[in-house]
Amino acid sequence: MTIRIETADTRDAREWTAYVAGNPSAHLAHSWAWKDIVANAFGHRAHFLIARRDVESKPQVVVGVLPLFHIRSFLFGSALIAVPYLNGGGVLADDSEARRLLVEAAISLGERLGVKYVELRERDRSLSGTPNLFERSHKVAMLLPLMSDSEKMLTSFSSKLRNKIRRPEKSGFRVEEFTGTSEDISPVETFYAVFSHHMRDLGTPVYPKSLFTSVARAFGERCRIFLAMHDGNPTSCGMTISYKDKVEIPWSSSLMKYNQFRPNTLLFWHAIKRACEDGYAIFDFGRSSPDSGHDSGTYEFKRQWGSEPAPLYWYYAGGEGNVPDVNPNNPKFSALVQCWKRVPLPLANAVGPWITRSLP
Repeated sequence: MTIRIETADTRDAREWTAYVAGNPSAHLAHSWAWKDIVANAFGHRAHFLIARRDVESKPQVVVGVLPLFHIRSFLFGSALIAVPYLNGGGVLADDSEARRLLVEAAISLGERLGVKYVELRERDRSLSGTPNLFERSHKVAMLLPLMSDSEKMLTSFSSKLRNKIRRPEKSGFRVEEFTGTSEDISPVETFYAVFSHHMRDLGTPVYPKSLFTSVARAFGERCRIFLAMHDGNPTSCGMTISYKDKVEIPWSSSLMKYNQFRPNTLLFWHAIKRACEDGYAIFDFGRSSPDSGHDSGTYEFKRQWGSEPAPLYWYYAGGEGNVPDVNPNNPKFSALVQCWKRVPLPLANAVGPWITRSLP
Protein backbone atom coordinates (compact mmCIF):
# COMPACT_ATOMS: atom_id res chain seq x y z
CA MET A 1 0.00 0.00 0.00
CA THR A 2 2.03 2.89 -1.38
CA ILE A 3 1.56 6.50 -0.25
CA ARG A 4 1.91 9.14 -2.94
CA ILE A 5 2.33 12.88 -2.30
CA GLU A 6 0.82 15.25 -4.86
CA THR A 7 0.10 18.96 -5.13
CA ALA A 8 -3.63 19.51 -4.69
CA ASP A 9 -5.60 21.72 -7.07
CA THR A 10 -9.24 22.80 -7.24
CA ARG A 11 -10.31 19.29 -8.28
CA ASP A 12 -9.08 18.04 -4.92
CA ALA A 13 -10.90 20.66 -2.82
CA ARG A 14 -13.81 18.40 -1.92
CA GLU A 15 -11.60 15.47 -0.88
CA TRP A 16 -9.33 17.82 1.09
CA THR A 17 -12.30 19.35 2.92
CA ALA A 18 -13.82 15.95 3.72
CA TYR A 19 -10.52 14.66 5.08
CA VAL A 20 -9.95 17.72 7.28
CA ALA A 21 -13.54 17.57 8.55
CA GLY A 22 -13.05 13.95 9.59
CA ASN A 23 -9.67 14.37 11.30
CA PRO A 24 -10.02 15.21 15.02
CA SER A 25 -6.64 17.00 15.06
CA ALA A 26 -7.57 19.45 12.30
CA HIS A 27 -7.28 23.16 13.00
CA LEU A 28 -9.00 26.11 11.41
CA ALA A 29 -5.82 26.77 9.40
CA HIS A 30 -6.25 23.49 7.51
CA SER A 31 -9.38 24.80 5.77
CA TRP A 32 -9.17 24.84 1.99
CA ALA A 33 -10.49 28.43 2.03
CA TRP A 34 -7.11 29.82 3.10
CA LYS A 35 -5.62 28.81 -0.24
CA ASP A 36 -7.38 31.69 -1.96
CA ILE A 37 -7.60 34.01 1.04
CA VAL A 38 -3.84 34.18 1.63
CA ALA A 39 -2.97 34.14 -2.06
CA ASN A 40 -5.35 36.99 -2.86
CA ALA A 41 -4.62 39.15 0.20
CA PHE A 42 -0.83 38.75 0.29
CA GLY A 43 0.13 37.37 -3.11
CA HIS A 44 1.75 34.23 -1.67
CA ARG A 45 1.61 31.16 -3.87
CA ALA A 46 -0.01 28.14 -2.24
CA HIS A 47 1.44 24.63 -2.41
CA PHE A 48 -1.15 22.34 -0.84
CA LEU A 49 0.27 18.83 -0.50
CA ILE A 50 -2.09 15.87 -0.30
CA ALA A 51 -1.11 12.30 0.61
CA ARG A 52 -3.02 9.38 -0.89
CA ARG A 53 -2.62 5.67 -0.19
CA ASP A 54 -3.05 3.21 -3.03
CA VAL A 55 -5.19 0.32 -1.80
CA GLU A 56 -5.48 -2.74 -4.00
CA SER A 57 -8.78 -2.90 -5.92
CA LYS A 58 -10.06 0.17 -4.05
CA PRO A 59 -10.10 3.93 -4.79
CA GLN A 60 -7.17 5.94 -3.49
CA VAL A 61 -7.67 7.09 0.09
CA VAL A 62 -6.53 10.49 1.41
CA VAL A 63 -4.32 9.93 4.46
CA GLY A 64 -2.81 13.38 5.01
CA VAL A 65 -2.61 17.02 3.99
CA LEU A 66 -0.16 19.89 4.41
CA PRO A 67 -1.07 23.48 3.39
CA LEU A 68 2.08 25.44 2.50
CA PHE A 69 2.63 29.01 1.31
CA HIS A 70 5.74 30.38 -0.35
CA ILE A 71 6.61 33.79 1.14
CA ARG A 72 9.09 35.86 -0.83
CA SER A 73 10.26 38.45 1.69
CA PHE A 74 12.51 41.35 0.75
CA LEU A 75 13.21 41.70 4.47
CA PHE A 76 13.96 38.14 5.54
CA GLY A 77 14.36 36.07 2.38
CA SER A 78 11.93 33.42 1.19
CA ALA A 79 10.31 30.75 3.32
CA LEU A 80 7.77 27.93 3.01
CA ILE A 81 5.27 28.17 5.86
CA ALA A 82 2.26 26.16 7.02
CA VAL A 83 0.37 28.40 7.67
CA PRO A 84 1.47 32.06 7.80
CA TYR A 85 -0.59 34.56 9.85
CA LEU A 86 -2.40 31.73 11.66
CA ASN A 87 -1.79 29.57 14.74
CA GLY A 88 -1.72 26.14 13.17
CA GLY A 89 -1.94 24.39 9.85
CA GLY A 90 1.02 22.04 9.98
CA VAL A 91 1.04 18.36 9.00
CA LEU A 92 -2.28 16.56 9.34
CA ALA A 93 -1.94 12.82 8.77
CA ASP A 94 -3.38 9.43 9.67
CA ASP A 95 -0.10 7.83 10.69
CA SER A 96 3.64 8.35 11.06
CA GLU A 97 4.37 7.11 7.53
CA ALA A 98 2.13 9.70 5.86
CA ARG A 99 3.43 12.36 8.23
CA ARG A 100 7.06 11.55 7.39
CA LEU A 101 6.45 11.61 3.65
CA LEU A 102 4.62 14.95 3.82
CA VAL A 103 7.51 16.48 5.77
CA GLU A 104 10.04 15.10 3.29
CA ALA A 105 7.97 16.47 0.40
CA ALA A 106 7.82 19.90 2.05
CA ILE A 107 11.60 19.96 2.56
CA SER A 108 12.19 18.88 -1.04
CA LEU A 109 9.82 21.55 -2.27
CA GLY A 110 11.63 24.14 -0.18
CA GLU A 111 14.95 23.09 -1.72
CA ARG A 112 13.53 23.41 -5.24
CA LEU A 113 12.15 26.85 -4.44
CA GLY A 114 15.42 27.93 -2.81
CA VAL A 115 13.86 29.01 0.50
CA LYS A 116 15.90 29.76 3.60
CA TYR A 117 13.71 27.58 5.78
CA VAL A 118 10.50 25.57 6.04
CA GLU A 119 8.21 26.30 8.99
CA LEU A 120 5.45 23.93 10.17
CA ARG A 121 3.10 25.37 12.80
CA GLU A 122 1.87 22.47 14.91
CA ARG A 123 -0.60 22.28 17.79
CA ASP A 124 1.06 19.17 19.26
CA ARG A 125 4.42 17.36 19.31
CA SER A 126 3.60 14.78 16.65
CA LEU A 127 6.70 15.86 14.69
CA SER A 128 9.02 15.57 17.69
CA GLY A 129 12.12 13.60 16.77
CA THR A 130 11.53 13.90 13.03
CA PRO A 131 14.89 13.95 11.19
CA ASN A 132 16.02 17.32 9.77
CA LEU A 133 13.59 19.32 11.91
CA PHE A 134 14.24 21.40 15.01
CA GLU A 135 11.57 22.56 17.43
CA ARG A 136 10.65 25.90 18.98
CA SER A 137 7.91 26.31 21.58
CA HIS A 138 8.01 30.05 22.23
CA LYS A 139 4.25 30.63 21.88
CA VAL A 140 1.14 29.33 23.59
CA ALA A 141 -2.53 29.24 22.67
CA MET A 142 -4.86 30.46 25.42
CA LEU A 143 -7.85 28.09 25.63
CA LEU A 144 -11.01 28.60 27.68
CA PRO A 145 -13.45 25.68 28.23
CA LEU A 146 -17.01 26.89 27.68
CA MET A 147 -20.33 26.17 29.40
CA SER A 148 -23.55 25.74 27.48
CA ASP A 149 -25.26 28.23 29.82
CA SER A 150 -23.78 31.70 29.28
CA GLU A 151 -25.20 32.98 32.59
CA LYS A 152 -23.39 30.22 34.48
CA MET A 153 -20.29 31.09 32.47
CA LEU A 154 -20.55 34.70 33.60
CA THR A 155 -20.95 33.78 37.26
CA SER A 156 -17.90 31.49 37.02
CA PHE A 157 -15.72 34.56 36.50
CA SER A 158 -14.22 36.45 39.41
CA SER A 159 -16.20 39.39 40.79
CA LYS A 160 -13.37 41.66 39.62
CA LEU A 161 -13.75 40.48 36.03
CA ARG A 162 -17.54 40.77 36.16
CA ASN A 163 -17.16 44.37 37.28
CA LYS A 164 -14.82 45.02 34.34
CA ILE A 165 -17.49 43.66 32.01
CA ARG A 166 -20.26 45.78 33.52
CA ARG A 167 -18.31 49.03 33.77
CA PRO A 168 -18.31 49.94 30.05
CA GLU A 169 -22.03 49.13 29.82
CA LYS A 170 -22.73 51.58 32.63
CA SER A 171 -20.72 54.17 30.68
CA GLY A 172 -22.86 53.77 27.58
CA PHE A 173 -20.85 51.23 25.57
CA ARG A 174 -22.74 48.65 23.52
CA VAL A 175 -21.60 45.71 21.40
CA GLU A 176 -22.95 45.12 17.90
CA GLU A 177 -22.59 41.74 16.20
CA PHE A 178 -22.53 40.78 12.53
CA THR A 179 -21.84 37.64 10.53
CA GLY A 180 -19.88 37.15 7.34
CA THR A 181 -23.11 36.39 5.49
CA SER A 182 -24.06 40.07 5.42
CA GLU A 183 -23.90 41.73 2.01
CA ASP A 184 -23.24 45.01 3.83
CA ILE A 185 -19.47 45.49 4.01
CA SER A 186 -19.66 48.35 6.52
CA PRO A 187 -19.02 46.08 9.56
CA VAL A 188 -15.71 45.01 8.00
CA GLU A 189 -14.95 48.64 7.15
CA THR A 190 -15.61 49.68 10.76
CA PHE A 191 -13.60 46.73 12.08
CA TYR A 192 -10.68 47.72 9.88
CA ALA A 193 -10.85 51.38 10.92
CA VAL A 194 -10.28 50.37 14.56
CA PHE A 195 -7.84 47.56 13.79
CA SER A 196 -5.59 49.62 11.51
CA HIS A 197 -5.56 52.57 13.91
CA HIS A 198 -4.56 50.33 16.79
CA MET A 199 -1.83 48.60 14.78
CA ARG A 200 -0.35 51.98 13.85
CA ASP A 201 -0.41 53.04 17.51
CA LEU A 202 1.48 49.85 18.40
CA GLY A 203 4.08 50.59 15.73
CA THR A 204 3.09 47.53 13.68
CA PRO A 205 2.27 47.48 9.93
CA VAL A 206 -1.33 46.46 9.29
CA TYR A 207 -2.65 43.60 7.19
CA PRO A 208 -4.58 44.48 4.00
CA LYS A 209 -8.31 45.06 4.38
CA SER A 210 -8.90 42.40 1.73
CA LEU A 211 -7.79 39.75 4.23
CA PHE A 212 -10.79 40.46 6.46
CA THR A 213 -13.34 40.89 3.67
CA SER A 214 -12.17 37.56 2.20
CA VAL A 215 -12.38 35.80 5.58
CA ALA A 216 -15.91 37.10 6.14
CA ARG A 217 -17.06 35.91 2.72
CA ALA A 218 -15.30 32.54 2.92
CA PHE A 219 -16.54 31.54 6.38
CA GLY A 220 -19.95 33.20 6.25
CA GLU A 221 -22.07 32.31 9.27
CA ARG A 222 -18.99 30.87 11.02
CA CYS A 223 -17.33 34.30 10.95
CA ARG A 224 -18.59 36.93 13.38
CA ILE A 225 -17.59 40.57 13.71
CA PHE A 226 -18.00 42.27 17.08
CA LEU A 227 -17.91 46.06 17.43
CA ALA A 228 -17.98 47.93 20.76
CA MET A 229 -19.63 51.30 20.14
CA HIS A 230 -19.98 54.49 22.18
CA ASP A 231 -22.19 57.36 21.00
CA GLY A 232 -22.12 55.88 17.52
CA ASN A 233 -18.32 55.64 17.42
CA PRO A 234 -16.41 52.33 17.22
CA THR A 235 -14.03 51.76 20.13
CA SER A 236 -13.07 48.07 19.95
CA CYS A 237 -13.35 45.30 17.41
CA GLY A 238 -12.93 41.56 17.13
CA MET A 239 -13.38 38.88 14.49
CA THR A 240 -14.05 35.27 15.41
CA ILE A 241 -14.04 32.14 13.26
CA SER A 242 -15.63 28.90 14.41
CA TYR A 243 -14.36 25.48 13.41
CA LYS A 244 -15.57 22.16 14.73
CA ASP A 245 -15.97 22.55 18.51
CA LYS A 246 -13.89 25.73 18.85
CA VAL A 247 -14.26 29.45 18.32
CA GLU A 248 -11.03 31.37 17.73
CA ILE A 249 -10.51 35.11 17.78
CA PRO A 250 -7.43 35.67 15.57
CA TRP A 251 -7.78 39.47 15.41
CA SER A 252 -9.00 42.10 17.85
CA SER A 253 -8.11 45.68 18.70
CA SER A 254 -9.17 48.57 20.88
CA LEU A 255 -8.51 52.30 20.51
CA MET A 256 -6.16 53.44 23.25
CA LYS A 257 -8.11 56.57 24.10
CA TYR A 258 -10.93 54.38 25.47
CA ASN A 259 -8.69 52.08 27.52
CA GLN A 260 -9.87 53.50 30.85
CA PHE A 261 -13.38 52.13 30.13
CA ARG A 262 -12.17 48.67 29.03
CA PRO A 263 -14.61 48.25 26.12
CA ASN A 264 -12.48 45.35 24.87
CA THR A 265 -13.46 43.39 28.00
CA LEU A 266 -17.14 43.88 27.19
CA LEU A 267 -16.48 42.92 23.57
CA PHE A 268 -14.69 39.71 24.52
CA TRP A 269 -17.51 38.77 26.86
CA HIS A 270 -20.01 39.11 24.02
CA ALA A 271 -17.82 36.89 21.82
CA ILE A 272 -17.56 34.27 24.60
CA LYS A 273 -21.29 34.52 25.33
CA ARG A 274 -22.12 33.95 21.67
CA ALA A 275 -19.79 30.92 21.56
CA CYS A 276 -21.54 29.45 24.62
CA GLU A 277 -25.00 30.00 23.16
CA ASP A 278 -23.95 28.43 19.86
CA GLY A 279 -22.83 25.27 21.65
CA TYR A 280 -19.05 25.43 21.18
CA ALA A 281 -16.74 23.73 23.68
CA ILE A 282 -13.59 25.89 23.55
CA PHE A 283 -12.89 29.60 23.11
CA ASP A 284 -9.41 30.14 21.69
CA PHE A 285 -7.99 33.58 22.52
CA GLY A 286 -5.14 33.11 20.03
CA ARG A 287 -1.44 32.92 20.65
CA SER A 288 0.66 34.78 23.19
CA SER A 289 4.26 34.94 24.37
CA PRO A 290 4.03 34.45 28.14
CA ASP A 291 7.69 35.30 28.76
CA SER A 292 7.66 38.45 26.63
CA GLY A 293 7.50 41.81 28.37
CA HIS A 294 5.87 43.29 25.28
CA ASP A 295 3.12 40.66 25.32
CA SER A 296 2.69 40.30 29.08
CA GLY A 297 -0.38 42.58 29.23
CA THR A 298 -2.10 40.63 26.45
CA TYR A 299 -1.24 37.34 28.13
CA GLU A 300 -2.67 38.46 31.47
CA PHE A 301 -5.80 39.82 29.78
CA LYS A 302 -6.47 36.38 28.32
CA ARG A 303 -5.53 34.59 31.53
CA GLN A 304 -8.03 36.53 33.66
CA TRP A 305 -10.93 34.75 31.92
CA GLY A 306 -9.69 31.40 33.22
CA SER A 307 -8.03 30.34 29.99
CA GLU A 308 -5.03 28.04 30.22
CA PRO A 309 -1.89 28.09 28.05
CA ALA A 310 -1.47 25.24 25.58
CA PRO A 311 2.05 25.10 24.07
CA LEU A 312 2.37 25.60 20.33
CA TYR A 313 5.16 23.71 18.57
CA TRP A 314 6.73 25.22 15.48
CA TYR A 315 9.14 23.01 13.55
CA TYR A 316 11.81 24.21 11.15
CA ALA A 317 13.91 22.66 8.43
CA GLY A 318 16.99 24.40 7.09
CA GLY A 319 16.51 27.43 9.30
CA GLU A 320 18.56 26.84 12.43
CA GLY A 321 20.21 30.16 13.16
CA ASN A 322 18.39 31.80 10.22
CA VAL A 323 14.79 32.00 11.45
CA PRO A 324 13.88 35.69 11.85
CA ASP A 325 12.62 36.84 15.24
CA VAL A 326 9.82 39.08 14.00
CA ASN A 327 8.75 40.48 17.36
CA PRO A 328 8.08 44.14 18.23
CA ASN A 329 9.91 43.47 21.50
CA ASN A 330 13.07 42.57 19.58
CA PRO A 331 15.60 45.39 20.19
CA LYS A 332 16.51 45.25 16.49
CA PHE A 333 13.08 46.65 15.63
CA SER A 334 12.56 49.09 18.51
CA ALA A 335 13.62 52.16 16.50
CA LEU A 336 11.40 51.15 13.57
CA VAL A 337 8.45 50.57 15.91
CA GLN A 338 8.80 54.05 17.40
CA CYS A 339 9.04 55.62 13.94
CA TRP A 340 5.99 53.75 12.68
CA LYS A 341 3.91 55.05 15.59
CA ARG A 342 4.41 58.58 14.22
CA VAL A 343 3.47 57.76 10.63
CA PRO A 344 0.18 59.45 9.60
CA LEU A 345 -2.63 56.89 9.64
CA PRO A 346 -3.55 57.17 5.91
CA LEU A 347 0.10 56.56 4.98
CA ALA A 348 0.38 53.66 7.44
CA ASN A 349 -2.73 52.06 5.93
CA ALA A 350 -1.36 52.50 2.42
CA VAL A 351 2.15 51.18 3.07
CA GLY A 352 1.49 48.69 5.88
CA PRO A 353 -0.20 45.98 3.74
CA TRP A 354 2.75 46.04 1.35
CA ILE A 355 5.17 45.48 4.26
CA THR A 356 3.15 42.69 5.86
CA ARG A 357 3.51 40.65 2.67
CA SER A 358 7.15 40.25 3.67
CA LEU A 359 6.46 39.24 7.27
CA PRO A 360 6.40 35.49 7.97
